[in-house]
Amino acid sequence: MSDLIDRQAAIDALGERPTVWTSCDEYALGERNQYDCDRLAIETVPPAVVRCKYCKHSHPWYADRRTCVMWSETGVSVFNDGFCSYGERRDDE
Repeated sequence: MSDLIDRQAAIDALGERPTVWTSCDEYALGERNQYDCDRLAIETVPPAVVRCKYCKHSHPWYADRRTCVMWSETGVSVFNDGFCSYGERRDDE
C-alpha cells in the first residue's frame, strides 16, 4: 500500500562510494560526483505528506470532515484530504 521510503534506507541502498564515478554537473556542483549528487538529492527530499484521513491526530467527524486534536484538545474541523506539516500516519492501517 505504501510507497513511502525511509530516507536512511535509501542512502544505505546507494552502497559504498565508488572509487571512480563521473560528475553529474561539475559546473553547478563543483567537485561532486554522481554518488554525492544522488545522496544530496535523497537528503533534501522533504518528508512525505500524510493526509488527515490517515493521520493519528484526526478522528472521523462528519461526512468528508474529521476532527484534528493536534491544535486543540476539543479538536478543529479538517477535510479528509487535507494535510499539514505535523501529520503522522496511524499504525492501524
